[in-house]
Amino acid sequence: MTARYAANTSVPVDRSRTEIERQLQRFGATGFGYGWEGSQEVIAFTYRAKQVRLTLPMPSPSGFRTEAAREKERRRRWRSLAMVIKALLVGVDDDILSFEEAFLSYFVMPDGLTLGQRLIPGLEAAASEGKLPRLMLPAGGESR
Repeated sequence: MTARYAANTSVPVDRSRTEIERQLQRFGATGFGYGWEGSQEVIAFTYRAKQVRLTLPMPSPSGFRTEAAREKERRRRWRSLAMVIKALLVGVDDDILSFEEAFLSYFVMPDGLTLGQRLIPGLEAAASEGKLPRLMLPAGGESR
């Protein structure tokens, strides 16, 4: 089994959250928020009038022997989230992805759900029923 990303980080959660906020500001986000609900922590931001929300599930207290072990996992997850957001923003900045391609699943819809929350269950159902199309490769492409 490979080690998980940032498994031994000592970076505090608030520093990871501040790093995310600064990355988003540099990229041009016009709003930023952080909150929590139950066992989930949330980052939300506005970019070109689009509302984006990423939810970070937190470990259950019952899954850890000590509060220190749980806090270590919380720090690790925040470092992972910071890495994910940074990678997506770099991809957008380098014209590898459009902003919409990178964050589409996290766009907040008028009903408060993200687009991913609305679409993913239907995609999973279609996949389990064999109703999704096969991978289509460009002309001359190879399948592996």
